[in-house]
This record gives sequence, structure tokens and C-alpha cells, in this order.
Amino acid sequence: MLPHPAPAVSQAFTRFLRAGISRAVGGGASGSGAACWGISFTGPRDAANKPEELAAAVPSTRDGTLLPPPIDKYTDLVPASQRFHRHLKQYRRRRRLARHHLSTRSLERSAGVCARCASELYLDAAEATMRCSHCETAGALRGDEGTTALDADGSIVDFLPHEFADGEWLALLQHEVQWEQHDDRLRDGRLLSQARLISYQAHEEGHVYSYPGISRALRASRFTPSVDALRHRVEERTGLKFNAAHINLYRDGGDHVSWHTDEDVQLYGHDPTIASLSFGATRRFVLRRMSGMPYTQEWQPSPSNEMVEFSLGNGSLLVMRGMTQRHWEHCVGKESVNSAGPRINITFRQVVDMGTE
Repeated sequence: MLPHPAPAVSQAFTRFLRAGISRAVGGGASGSGAACWGISFTGPRDAANKPEELAAAVPSTRDGTLLPPPIDKYTDLVPASQRFHRHLKQYRRRRRLARHHLSTRSLERSAGVCARCASELYLDAAEATMRCSHCETAGALRGDEGTTALDADGSIVDFLPHEFADGEWLALLQHEVQWEQHDDRLRDGRLLSQARLISYQAHEEGHVYSYPGISRALRASRFTPSVDALRHRVEERTGLKFNAAHINLYRDGGDHVSWHTDEDVQLYGHDPTIASLSFGATRRFVLRRMSGMPYTQEWQPSPSNEMVEFSLGNGSLLVMRGMTQRHWEHCVGKESVNSAGPRINITFRQVVDMGTE
């Protein structure tokens, strides 16, 4: 339904026309001006039918010349019309954008299942293609607790599966963090809602974080108490310092994140260390050697070790360091919607220049 002015404004506008016409016929230009400028719809309703009261409320100079009233005192007639047209414009803009705004989960539901393994398909936003997470990660080498050298080039992962299993961190974070729904922008300009909720926190409020494909940049809020407490514990465990946190909420097994890397030289410098902390449902975290990356002579690829899989459960800590972000990409694959409960993942990072813009 289109927004429209309130009935009171319409009635007042009718009284305005009647008063203006009668004063113009009976009293000339001066009276007409009094009728036009003197109507105030914030006062008593019967004041609109008392020209002498309206004229007394109109400011004038010594010679009786009428002056326009202050805008903040007479904000009924013209502002009401302006608000109506502004709301109409916003309504039309929302309708126009709705035709170009897509829902990842709706598209995935309509896509059905994989013809090979009957698993639910997921939408790869970067390629605008439906894929099967189960098929493309089949044969991945299972990562173990401790330190894993992904290759001979210095790509290293440290995995501690039960380091932060104490406490009700999932419930605290769900309640404390302000979650946002963000969109990816496709190549044709349409917006695609991400299949997860996110939040960005940092040591300095207002820091802007963006990456290719996102429709609008993330603006950091200051660390919440729980996130800050976890940050200090991760710093003590790793011996590193972190000043920013990218937080994801996977509402169920249907939420996911496609293949990507966290490398951003301007933001994090060369070869950053990323500490990933998980709470809630267990999900598969898979790393894949990026295409086009040459292997050293000592370490040759095979179908099993091109990908490494870690099972990230409640309280698990996974640290990616060395050349991992340069040579490997990672994902949290889609599962069936009802296969997993909510999961929160916090990736702590060290931003080189913590500016606000």
C-alpha cells in the first residue's frame, strides 16, 4: 500500500483553501497572505476557522508587512507534502531494488540436489554457479590435532580442537553481538544476500573493512566484552596480537561461505596470521590449494592432498599462518539445513593501519 497524508492534514488543507479564497475575495492581498501563512495544524483544530487568531500569530514588520513564519514552528502543510513524496520515492526505490535483489537460500532451495550424490547444492556467488560441496571436497586429507604443514612452501596450520570448550560462549555471543545481513554484488549488478550473518569488531570503532564483491563495506564496532575476553585468551595461547575480529553466524547447516582467501596486503600486510575460533555445531572446514600455484619439486600434488579438511567443533582453535593465505583458499561447505545447529566463528586478525576510512 502506498503511503498517503493523514486525514487530518487533508481536512486542514481543505480549510486552508476555503480560508484563502474567502480572504482573497473579501480582504485583498494582505488578507490572503494572512490566511496562507497563518494556518498552523499543530494548534487547536478550530483555530483554522478564526482568521483573527491566525493573523495575530503571523510575524510582521512595523509597517504591517507579513513575514513568513519560522520553518520549525509551521511544519505541517508543506513538510507533510514533502514527507509524502519522499516516502513515495523510497517505496518505489524499494520495489525497484527488490526486483534486482536475490536470496541465496531461496535460489539454493529451488536448485534442488546434486544429480551425483543427492546432496543439497550451494551457490558460488563469485562464479554465479550452483555447486555441490560434498562432491568437490571428496577425497580431502583429514587434518590432525597439532601442527600441519600443508606444503613445502611454508603454509602451516595449527589445530587445537578443545582449547576453548569451557563456558557457554555460543549463547553469550548470540545475545551480545549485533548481527547484520550483508549482500554480494554480482557481475550484472544484482544483489545476492549472503548465506550467513556477520559482524565486524575492532579495537578502534569506525574502522572500515571491505573485500571484492561485497555491496557495502563493514564498519567496525568496538569489541564487546565476550569477544574481547576471547581475544585476550587467544593472544595468550598464540603469543600474537590481534586488533580486529570478523564474526560469522551460521544459523543452521544451510548457511555456508564459498571458497576464498583472507589475504589482503594493504589491510594485514604480507602473509598474515589468522586465528579462527569456533563455537556451537561442528562444521567441515576445508583448505584447497589455489589453481595456478606451482608446487616445489619436493612436494607433488595428488588427489588426496590437494585439499585438507578439519572438523571444527565447539571451542576449537585453528590458526593459519605462514604462506597459507597466499597459496591456499578455504571454505565452510553447505550441508543439509536440518543437519546442524547454529555455529559462531570468530577470525581474529591484526590490521596494519587501524584507520577509520
